[in-house]
Amino acid sequence: MKNVLKLLFLALIVLSGCGKPATESAASADSLRLAGKALYGRAMDIHDEVMPKMDELYRLKQNLKDTLASPAAFPAEVKADFESRIHLIDSAEQSMMDWMHDNRLRPAQDTTNLEVYQQYMKEKVEAAEKMKALMLEAIAKGKI
Repeated sequence: MKNVLKLLFLALIVLSGCGKPATESAASADSLRLAGKALYGRAMDIHDEVMPKMDELYRLKQNLKDTLASPAAFPAEVKADFESRIHLIDSAEQSMMDWMHDNRLRPAQDTTNLEVYQQYMKEKVEAAEKMKALMLEAIAKGKI
C-alpha cells in the first residue's frame, strides 16, 4: 500500500510539473501573436497615412511636366532638375504600388512559428517606413 501511495504521489508531482511549461509556452505564443498584430497595425497605419498623398504626387508631377512643356525656354540645368524631380515622384508612386502588391500583410500564419511571423511583420513595417520616407521626400522636392 505504501508503494502505491508513493507511486501516486510521484505521478502527481510529475503531472503538475508538466503543466507549467505549457502555460508559459501559451503565454509566450500569445505575446508573440499580439506583437505580430501590433506590427500589422503599424504597417497599415503608415500605409493609410501616405496613401491619400498619391493624388498630391500626381498633381506635382503633372505640374512639373506642364511647366517643362510650356513654350518658355529653360536652361539645361533647370530642365534636368525638373526631370529629376519627376523621376523621384515616379519612384515614390512605384514604391507605394510595389509595397501594396508585394506585401501580403497577412500570410498564412504558421502558429507553430510565431517568431518567424513577427520577424516578417517587422520587415513589412520597415518597408512601409521606407516607402513613406520616399513619398514625403518626393512631395517636398516636387514643389516648384
